[in-house]
Amino acid sequence: MWGYFNYKGQGNFIRICSSWDPGHTSGEAGKGKQQPAYELSGGVAMRCSTLLGILTGVLLYLVLGAVVFRALEIPREEGKYMQLQDTRRDFLLNFTCMGPDDLQTLIKVQQEVVEAVGAGVDPSNNITFTSQWDLASAFFFSGTIITTIGFGNISPKTEGGQLFCIFYALVGIPMFGILLAGVGDHLGTGLRKAVAKIETLFRKWRVSPTIVRVISAVLSILLGCLLFVAVPILVFQEVEGWTLLESAYFVVITLTTVGFGDYVAGIHDHWYKPLVWFWILLGLAYFASILTMIGNWLRVLSKKTRAEMEELRAHATDWTQNIQNMSVDFRIAGKIDDPFKRRRRKRRHATENQDWLQYNMVSGLIPDSITHVTNQKSSVARKCPTPLGGNVSLF
Repeated sequence: MWGYFNYKGQGNFIRICSSWDPGHTSGEAGKGKQQPAYELSGGVAMRCSTLLGILTGVLLYLVLGAVVFRALEIPREEGKYMQLQDTRRDFLLNFTCMGPDDLQTLIKVQQEVVEAVGAGVDPSNNITFTSQWDLASAFFFSGTIITTIGFGNISPKTEGGQLFCIFYALVGIPMFGILLAGVGDHLGTGLRKAVAKIETLFRKWRVSPTIVRVISAVLSILLGCLLFVAVPILVFQEVEGWTLLESAYFVVITLTTVGFGDYVAGIHDHWYKPLVWFWILLGLAYFASILTMIGNWLRVLSKKTRAEMEELRAHATDWTQNIQNMSVDFRIAGKIDDPFKRRRRKRRHATENQDWLQYNMVSGLIPDSITHVTNQKSSVARKCPTPLGGNVSLF
């Protein structure tokens, strides 16, 4: 937008540029502005202050988690320790023939039993050998490697198995990432179509686009929670015999790829372990697409807000600079209702005309007859002023 101002009544117009003009780029407003830094991927790099703020928030979140988990778990651990000490003392009192050294030997035997159980050996089975590395369990274990969940209920103990696991993870994790991206794209396509239908339905009701997007995101999350959280919770509760809380705990820990390994599906029924792995694949892909969609919306909203703030800041800078640099005498022709100002102006003009006539008369440029007539007109005009409210031009 351009403004035109009459400068000092000389008929010269000054064109003052405003930053609201889309084609205008203010040099003064541009001073001190840093150009955004771009990453190799083409996106705008995160500011150091923002990165430090996020890092501080993550560290505080970790400290909060450490304090809460410590407060919740230490009492139980201490109670188990005191119970173990009581059991040891009662055992020595009941079996007087066994000394402390014999008890240590028994504890070592128990530790060997625990290690055998950890290796997959069933100590109660003394007749036949049953391996935990059956085909379904090995398939499930391989799936936990490439998904980076790593329950830890079974793990390779041999050097060859550990070495193979290293290279298997290095190759399998990128492969699974590509697969996850592809599945997420297909799920995202279907999700976007569903969201588009929902948005079309709400737009017919003249609902705000922001509210429509919020409703679409909420419905998408609820649909994913129903298919990949609520239904599996009920299935695991029925098949594994867990409580509702334990089943929900396993589902959330698995889909967030935390994978503590204290609860693992398919310990007793190996037949559906491959189905569990496919559930993990679809669940991770779906929630990844949900997070991507929400992230895109937030990114668009953030860019729009940042652009609006930068535009407002540029407007304020330009207008402040223009106001500081302008010294324009604004004189607007119009109605002058003050009779005293009008009378003073008429007297000043009459005096100027009288002085001009006297000067020219003395100089011999104007005859006396013309001077006499002009003086009479001036006296008549002085006696008959212009009516109030008349239009008087300054120039």
